[in-house]
This record gives sequence, C-alpha cells and structure tokens, in this order.
Amino acid sequence: MIQRIQTFFLFLAGVISGSGIFLDWVNVFSRTQRFVLNFNGFFLENTQPPHLQSHTWGATVFAAAAPLLAFAAIFFFKNRKLQSGICTLAIILIVCFYITLGCYLYVAMQKYTDCPCDIAPAVPAFFSLVALILIALAKKFIKKDEKKVRAWERIR
Repeated sequence: MIQRIQTFFLFLAGVISGSGIFLDWVNVFSRTQRFVLNFNGFFLENTQPPHLQSHTWGATVFAAAAPLLAFAAIFFFKNRKLQSGICTLAIILIVCFYITLGCYLYVAMQKYTDCPCDIAPAVPAFFSLVALILIALAKKFIKKDEKKVRAWERIR
C-alpha cells in the first residue's frame, strides 16, 4: 500500500488546480462597471469584446506551476525525500499565487474602479486552496511512508 494514497492526492490536486486556471478567479462590481480577473488579465466586461486593463502574468505563472509540480511529484515515488520537497515547493507556489492574486486585485481596484466596489471571488479561486490541502495531505503520507521504510531497514 505504500505510495498509493499520496499519488491519488497529488493527482487530484493537479487536476483540481489545473482546471481552475482557465476560469474566472474574481469578479469586481463597481457602480457602473463589471471587471473580471482571470489568467489572461484584469478585464472590463461591459465592453464587447472585453477590454484588457492589465495583465496578470505573475498569478498565471504560479497557478500553472503548482499543478505541474503536483503531477511531477507523482513520478518521483522512488525518491520520497525529493517528492516531499516538490510538495513543499508546490505549497509555496500556491501561497504565492494567492498573494499575487491579492496584490493584482488591490492594484487594479485602486487604478481602474470607482469605489466602493463589491468583490465576488468565483469558485475556481478556491480550487488552488483545495489543491493546497491535498498536497499537504500527500506530503504527510509521504513522510509516513518514509518512516515505515526506515523502520523496516532498522529491523533488517
């Protein structure tokens, strides 16, 4: 049973956070305008086609790198120490994603909207949070497996 559950957790984390990349992350409503923050940028939605206000490359890079690392960690099942390190890096990238998302949102609201504004996070904004929990669980089980292997080596 070694390596089964963490592989499942890492796969789910990669799929969930990877699917949230291409959907809208946050909707911002001001008195007269509606803005959308997604992986392409901060868009004014009232115009046809939507008008790009600013790019969000930093958040996009972090949002794309985390699921890639989750999938990559699956293939390092023989090197549990490296797999655990990749999980830690993926967790750090997800935290950085939320920090950059908040920074982009704050700057865009100050620059492009008339206050007061209503911020409505979309469901895909929380996909990375679910992935963070799944990756943390996978890391816990990787460490548990490492302890089991070391205990068996001591017995031999």
